[in-house]
Amino acid sequence: MPIMTSSPRIVGKHSADFFDLDAFLQSPPFTGKHGEALALAIYNYLCNQQTGTYHFYNPVETEGEPRRRGRVTDALKLINVYGFLICGQMSHLVAALYEAAGFQWREFGVPGHSLCEVNFEGRWHILDVDMWTWFRTPEGHIASAAEL
Repeated sequence: MPIMTSSPRIVGKHSADFFDLDAFLQSPPFTGKHGEALALAIYNYLCNQQTGTYHFYNPVETEGEPRRRGRVTDALKLINVYGFLICGQMSHLVAALYEAAGFQWREFGVPGHSLCEVNFEGRWHILDVDMWTWFRTPEGHIASAAEL
């Protein structure tokens, strides 16, 4: 009798495994990286046109009640099911990845935008995955929200 396969996972050396957040961080693009190198690897993966996310309408679900719609914030569902999201959902996704990687993080909002800041090497840094933007200070480190 043949073996039946359901829900196969396709992974490779250039793609992260999004089975769970730990599997993602153990994928080749992130292996052996720490601090700024790991934060930038996460940023680069999520901003990449082949592997990353797409800025588009806010995915919402009814959770079985058609008259109630709620915003999707589950990191794995956003990346595995939708692949598109807006800034508030992106900040949830990035926060989940930062936490799984052992970073401190904090989410915050500015008028019309939501962000997630990450702490490594003793200071806070903004890597805006939703808008594909980050900046270095004149001293050479990635700027924090306060520095911007």
